Amino acid sequence: MHLPRRPAAAVPTPPPHLPRAPPQNPHHGIDRDLSVAEAVELGRRSIYHATFRDCASGGTVSVYHVTQDGWTKVHGDDVTELHNQLYPSIEKHPAACTPVI
Repeated sequence: MHLPRRPAAAVPTPPPHLPRAPPQNPHHGIDRDLSVAEAVELGRRSIYHATFRDCASGGTVSVYHVTQDGWTKVHGDDVTELHNQLYPSIEKHPAACTPVI
């Protein structure tokens, strides 16, 4: 079934006497000039934090480096081992001051 394309909605321009909003950061605070090692560590920690809170995720942090020539597996960490490596004591954990109910 072929649906007709809808025209793009027009965005109204504010009147010139009103202050304009500052331009939005197109990268949302993300540094686009990370080295591969920095990007791998950012991905590793991000996946760890999401996986640590999700008991159905499988418990593994897998990081791959993807290029136009293919991919390479960089890390395959167990979440518990990575947790103990990143936060060897309870005081170093970001949620150390959060009460557990």
